[in-house]
Amino acid sequence: MVSKIMGQTLQKTRISNFEILRIVAMFIIITHHFIVHGIYPVVQINSVHTINAAAAVLIGWGGYLGNSIFVILTGYFSVIQKISYRRLFFLVLTMIFYSVAIASLCKLQGRPVGEVKQILFPFWYGYNWFISCYLVLMLFVPFLNIALLNLNKPSYLAFLLLFFTCYNVIPEKGGATFMSNAPFLQFLLMYSIGGYIRLYGFSRPALNEKRFWIIISLILVIVLDFFLLKHWTMGQDIFKYVNIFSTGIAISFFMIAKTSKKLYIPWVNRIAGTVLGVYLIHDNPIVRPIIWRMVFPNVFILESNSFLLLAFMKILFVFAGCIVIDLIRQCVLEEPIKKVMNKPMDRVSIFLEKWMQKIWIYFEKI
Repeated sequence: MVSKIMGQTLQKTRISNFEILRIVAMFIIITHHFIVHGIYPVVQINSVHTINAAAAVLIGWGGYLGNSIFVILTGYFSVIQKISYRRLFFLVLTMIFYSVAIASLCKLQGRPVGEVKQILFPFWYGYNWFISCYLVLMLFVPFLNIALLNLNKPSYLAFLLLFFTCYNVIPEKGGATFMSNAPFLQFLLMYSIGGYIRLYGFSRPALNEKRFWIIISLILVIVLDFFLLKHWTMGQDIFKYVNIFSTGIAISFFMIAKTSKKLYIPWVNRIAGTVLGVYLIHDNPIVRPIIWRMVFPNVFILESNSFLLLAFMKILFVFAGCIVIDLIRQCVLEEPIKKVMNKPMDRVSIFLEKWMQKIWIYFEKI
């Protein structure tokens, strides 16, 4: 059963429901970065009790949520698939391209040797933590899939509940499980959640209705907003409980997309295909201070009477600008390279699969 499922190929026509979800997740992440990179470093938000500061607290918590949505999507589509070496190759290539290109535009020479090494080998040094962590996860996916596929529904659900409790709940209450503040474990949990939904889903009819998940997501967001404002007014850690609630919200958002009427919108899929580039451009360590603290500084927007409007416009401008840049990169560089590299990459994939089989056979004889 495992080998049969693992041998399936990816569906060529991408359902736009999930692509819209990718776009929404990226918008949430950019909004989070607008706050945490552009306002929190220069403003003691817990000591500023204004309407705008409250709004910043309420819109700036979604980083964990956006990242979780992306990994749940990966788990949902990858748990029954073979790992795509071609996809990983172009992911690394894109990562290196933006790292080097941005550094070159901002004068690579004169930078410390340590920083230059990070720029040239971003996947090794975690220059962009999300993509680097994602690549590490992909190394474990073949083994993880085998484990997940061999869990029956009750065992799988028990595993997820235990994982969630030890990773999110107990540490928030001050308990020690030695699992907190580990992004890889977040990815492992979210990947496993996506895999569970793909393999088993929900048997109860109510859990397969979009309306149910909309209500759940609204309740979770409202309750989380209550805790955010409470901790903010009391001068406490505003991110306390964010990870707990974000897990539930991420699942709800995913299920809303899954239970909605299937859509096939080519231009939406095209835009969703740029989200990796959008992430690599706007959250590059060199670009980050420029767009959030130097050009039309966010802290000035915070003092404006039109804070939410101006914040939305800037976030949208950054998002749209990064989309255009990545579309150009895809047309000028990636698509021509793919045409040239398709056959060599097929040969490399076959070569790697053969070597993996030989390694497996060797391990069996040890």
